[in-house]
Formats: sequence, C-alpha cells, structure tokens
Amino acid sequence: MGFANKPTSISKDDGLILKDAYLTAAAKCAPPQNKPNTSEILNCSQYLKSEIKILDNTIKVIITLGRIAFDAYCNVSHVKGLKFGHNKVYPICNDKTLIVSYHPSRRNTNTGTLTWQMWINIFEAARLIINNK
Repeated sequence: MGFANKPTSISKDDGLILKDAYLTAAAKCAPPQNKPNTSEILNCSQYLKSEIKILDNTIKVIITLGRIAFDAYCNVSHVKGLKFGHNKVYPICNDKTLIVSYHPSRRNTNTGTLTWQMWINIFEAARLIINNK
C-alpha cells in the first residue's frame, strides 16, 4: 500500500523503513495469555496519549487493529459514541479519520473473520484518504 520502502520484510534488520506510518500499541508489554487487562491498558494509556500528542500535527488517519486498540484510542482521545466494527470509517476531530479493523490475530485470520482482502482494503482506504487530504 506504499507505507514502506519495500513490499515485504523478512527480519528485523532487513532495512524495511515505514513511510507515512507509525505503529504503537495500547499495552506496551506482553501480558499473561497475551490479553491485557483493564489496569494494564490504563497504566499504558499515558504513553499512548503522549504519542498521539507528539504526532497530532501530522496524523491524517488512525487505524485501530482490534477492539482493545479501538477502545484505548477512543478513551485517550475522548472520542465518544462510535461503535467498533470492521471497516467502520469515522471522521473525527481536526480533519482526521479513524478506520476500524479487526485485529489480525491467528484466531481472526484462521477463521476467516479477517481475510487477506479485508486487511488490504483497510490500508487501501487509508492510502486514499491520505492522498486526498
């Protein structure tokens, strides 16, 4: 989708560089059973809030991957009244757009809840929004 200097990555030191993209997480650690609880997410929320503040002037599109990310983003950004669901697109404050996606977990991909085409469509939508702003 053009968010990196090359189409694939095979290792952490293969030279991949993101372009027009920033990745973060609602929880900054790997919690037990890989499911952060409410207090862990709350403990990390100040980091997420700080990252969003630093990037505020350059953010055009926010993609949340999964309900945890969606809820965390809405909470720290004081965004109310939105519903979680795959491929939901919401205009939010300061000419930004929020795109909601299912998380690309093994459970979601193996069951077809999230297909490869659904995943691609999310990033194509983001690229279109960025190019048109």
